Amino acid sequence: MDISNPTLAWIENRCYRVCDNTYVTDNDEIAPYTEEVYDPYELNNLEFEDESIEITPYKGSLYKHSFQVNSNLYGMIIGAKGATLKRIKLSTNTKINVPKLGQEGSIVIIGENKKNIITARYQINCIIENARSKMQPTHFLGIPTNSENIVDQFTKFKDNILNNYANDEGIVENIFQIPNKLHVTIVTLILLDEIERKKAIDVFEACHKDVIKPFLDKSGPITIVFKGLKCMNQNSSKARVLYCSIHNEEGYLQELLDKIAEYFIDQGVATTKFNKVKMHMTLMNVRYIHLRSQESNDKTILSFDATNILKNHEDTYLGQINLSTIHLSQIHTKTEGGYYKATAEINLINS
Repeated sequence: MDISNPTLAWIENRCYRVCDNTYVTDNDEIAPYTEEVYDPYELNNLEFEDESIEITPYKGSLYKHSFQVNSNLYGMIIGAKGATLKRIKLSTNTKINVPKLGQEGSIVIIGENKKNIITARYQINCIIENARSKMQPTHFLGIPTNSENIVDQFTKFKDNILNNYANDEGIVENIFQIPNKLHVTIVTLILLDEIERKKAIDVFEACHKDVIKPFLDKSGPITIVFKGLKCMNQNSSKARVLYCSIHNEEGYLQELLDKIAEYFIDQGVATTKFNKVKMHMTLMNVRYIHLRSQESNDKTILSFDATNILKNHEDTYLGQINLSTIHLSQIHTKTEGGYYKATAEINLINS
């Protein structure tokens, strides 16, 4: 390892230096926790950059550290027949108490020295972050785009496709977004309990104060134009997602959304790494079919042919809005108005 340029690992806003003999994997796929696939880091493989976690004296010469973890993650930490937790205990010479499955509480680590406790906490953090990275998002931060003019234009587009291209592969009604749920996603989040939701709301409010409001005070109102259709993948005959491109002449929107996403990531609420937010409004998605359709034949659709759609609607205009609100929304929900239920929302007009 080049000591002037070490490999760094970020876990829960803390930086750790990873030595050469540390096991690291780039494999995105992991087996279920019922298989013993986790190999804890050896005690001496970590050089700690930040020992700021709270460790207190406990019974004579021992030390103790307690922290909260959502109960849905206990199984990953414990492992099959307790194997993963046992390995961490042995490799760090610590005693670790995990609440029973289904119960909320604190994980408690007890050890003879602070370094062992920090190492055990780091290993548990690695398991947690790995598990969360495989979970589906529960919430998203986004811009509702279900204004009357856009919903009207989208409905006309949808009717045109169903009337003219219904014989094209994969074109069924359930592949379209619900008009009142049209939106632009800024960043997705995994919020498993009330504690995590409260933290996300606090970060959202702080982001408004620290990032959004100062930005809009300088930029002025931001107009968002929706024009031009594209596929996520290059092969339009095997499309999975078709979306409408987003335009903002001054370029302020891209800059603002990137700053918002970066803020949420820096605060540890969203963990998705990105170069910049991909600004788009999804119109058609194969996943919608699998979520909604009761027809068994529809559920076999894995892609759709968007060739004719792009040929005739490449420059279709769906309308424009002024950026006026941002919502922290709960996925797979619906209000009386048809949009997603808001865990929190910020009105940007005269805010």
